[in-house]
This record gives sequence, structure tokens and C-alpha cells, in this order.
Amino acid sequence: MSDKDLTMSLADSLKLTQDTLQAGVIEILGEESKLLANLPFRFVEGSGITYTVQKTQAKPQYRTVGEAYKPSEIEYENRTESLAILGDEAIVDTYQNQIVADYNDLMAIEVALKTKALAHAYQKAFLYGNTEEDIKAFNGLNKRLIKNQMFQSSGIVADDLDILADAVRGANFAIMSKSKRRKLTNENRSLITKSTNEFGVQVTQYGEMVICDLDDEIFEDGDENSIYVMRLSDVDGVCGLQNGGINVTPLGHMTGSPKLKTRIEWFTGMAVYDDRAIAKITETKE
Repeated sequence: MSDKDLTMSLADSLKLTQDTLQAGVIEILGEESKLLANLPFRFVEGSGITYTVQKTQAKPQYRTVGEAYKPSEIEYENRTESLAILGDEAIVDTYQNQIVADYNDLMAIEVALKTKALAHAYQKAFLYGNTEEDIKAFNGLNKRLIKNQMFQSSGIVADDLDILADAVRGANFAIMSKSKRRKLTNENRSLITKSTNEFGVQVTQYGEMVICDLDDEIFEDGDENSIYVMRLSDVDGVCGLQNGGINVTPLGHMTGSPKLKTRIEWFTGMAVYDDRAIAKITETKE
């Protein structure tokens, strides 16, 4: 299997890496973000990927004896996704390095803070990324949603999830705010189960659907009451993209500055292989 055919979760990457720094960053990403912990990532060769999305269904026909079929046409659309460069640098002053007993602990703290911020940045782009507004990022869910996959809330969270699950074939993942998740739990405790994922984080499930509850401030104004439901899959759903995984590079002393630097960088993006793999429900503004 070539790298371009390879898809792995963060947990898979963590098991395979032999780089201690990279392993630490992957573990922080998985602990900090339920989205990143669940999202499959397809490895991409080069700077992007082109794939085909089916837009219309075939139309089988009835025929009489001896009659020939007129083959129906299926409409396809070619799409290209470019990888974005997401990263930051952890910096420790040489004075701190001198007075602190363990430099590695100090740099580890800085790397952890930068990694958590990186996870939040990916989540934000996953929802709201728009290359027309920021050419350096990638297009997120709201940019990709089609009209037929957008609904108005019924006012009952469980009913809204059912509406969205019906709209998404093989729905297995939902994103909502923590305040919305609390409402779901309070109203439907008998339908909620809890488990622990591979990163030791408690996960809420509604049926077979994993609930990814994000901090309310991640959502844009007015969108914190929305719910997104999707199918995570590298075949017919929503999938992350990356080239080479997370890069963690100790750069040592900065030229012309009394500081030490470690760079965290990720060539990443996302793809949606079926327009019906995502749906969103919003509350009507009064």
C-alpha cells in the first residue's frame, strides 16, 4: 500500500511513531480535541488531492422483451483540495533555560500550549474555514454544506439529531456546543451512553453517534445553538488530509536572539467525499 492510499487516525499515528516529541504532540492533540481524536486522516502525496464526487444517481429502467436499454448518465464532479500549512513555534529564553532545573520540562510546557492552540485552530477551520476570506486556510463544513442538507431546529435536541441522522447516510459523528450537549444529556439521559476513547477522554454517545462538544467560544456568534452531523470516512464521508503527519522540529538557538525554538507544523486540510455526508440544523432567530 502506498502512502497516498494510507488513512490513519491520530491514535494509529501515535502507535507507529518512534519520535518522542512527535508522540507527545499527537497525544496532546487527541486529548484536547475529540474531533481530531475521531477524524480519519488520509496521507496525501504532494500539496493536495483531486477526487471525484457523485452528484446524481443512475436511473434504472423497465423494458419490454427485446427492447434495448438506454444507459442512464451519472453526473460526477472533480474536486481538488490543497493542503494548508498550520503551525507555531515554542520559544524559551536562554535565561529561563539557565535558571530552570530541567530545560526539557520547560520546553515541553511551551510545546503543549502551542499544540492545544493548534488543535483549536484546526477545529475552527473545520467549521468555518473559507479560502475566499483566508487563502492560507482550507474550506470548512459551512463552506461545503449544500442547501438540501440544512434544516431548522425542532426545538428538541434529540429530535434534531434524528432529523440530521436521517439526512446523513451512516451518520457517526455530531458536533455541538457544550451548552447544547448539556441540554441533550438533561433531556435524554436514558439515550446517552459514555465511554473513554483511546486518549483517555470521556466521550458521550447518542446511539452509535459520537458527540463532539466544543467550547461555546469556538462557534461564531449565533451558531452556538447549531448542530452538525456527519459521516466520518475516507471513502464516502468527511476525512482529514495530511502530508507526513505532525512535524515537531527542535531548532535550537535562534540566530541573533537569546532564545531556543521548537517548531510544530502540520500540512493539513479536509475532504468531503459525498455532499450528503454532512448536515446542519440551526435555530430560527427571533
